[in-house]
Amino acid sequence: MIYDNDVFISYSRKNRVFVDRLALDLREHHVRVWLDTLDLRVGDQFRAQIEKGINASRFFCFLISTASLKSYYARQVELEMAFTLMAKRGVGFVLPLLLSDVPELPLQLSTYQYLDFTKKRKYLDGLKRLIAR
Repeated sequence: MIYDNDVFISYSRKNRVFVDRLALDLREHHVRVWLDTLDLRVGDQFRAQIEKGINASRFFCFLISTASLKSYYARQVELEMAFTLMAKRGVGFVLPLLLSDVPELPLQLSTYQYLDFTKKRKYLDGLKRLIAR
């Protein structure tokens, strides 16, 4: 199957600085990124466009942080859409990225290997592994 995007990034706006850097670095490596701040236009019905973006992406990156786990939209809407789509596709699709230590992973992510971005020195290794995937 051919996808419009290589990766959809789901995150909390509180993690925007990290997300902007990650999206830029991925794009510099020719990874097609769907990101709300770049792909939503004025007048778009954002829920419909987000669902379209998730469906049109090969992978779904969920940035795990205290803020994203508290974010209704990131956790309850986007992550749920991703798991529903993954069940339909029948293939691995969700790529968890740990941005900050959290007390406990959500149940649906607890059995997935994540990339650790909790320390700045791990960023380049995590980026390299994400691009390779």
